[in-house]
Amino acid sequence: MSISATVAAISAVLTPVTSLVSVLDHLPQQLSSAALPAACITPDAGESRWQATGYLRSQRTYLIYLVITPITQQTPAQREIEARDTLQDVLSALLASPNLGGAVDHVARISDNGVATITVAGMEYLGCVLRLEVVEKWS
Repeated sequence: MSISATVAAISAVLTPVTSLVSVLDHLPQQLSSAALPAACITPDAGESRWQATGYLRSQRTYLIYLVITPITQQTPAQREIEARDTLQDVLSALLASPNLGGAVDHVARISDNGVATITVAGMEYLGCVLRLEVVEKWS
């Protein structure tokens, strides 16, 4: 499976999440308020190694930026509750698809930084960054 195909598989798992307005397969240079809350998916570090003759194991981390709302001096507590609920919805969707709909061998681990201030496209947002460690095996 290619990196682009894995990003597409993650996108397909997240698209039905009703608390998301947009699911993007990249980090945009700007985000419209009308597109929020959004999930922006991008590949991160990875490694591939031979386990045995003719058997390759590849593991790559994919980042999902959950972007809820721009940070302002008056960001209401309700938006933080929305961010927590969106995080839970996304986690539930990912946990329900341990192999991303059959696209990969398995998701080895899901972690997140909790609801916090994140920077996307040079702006600060209330949101969260999830890390998916995806394992693929080939022979």
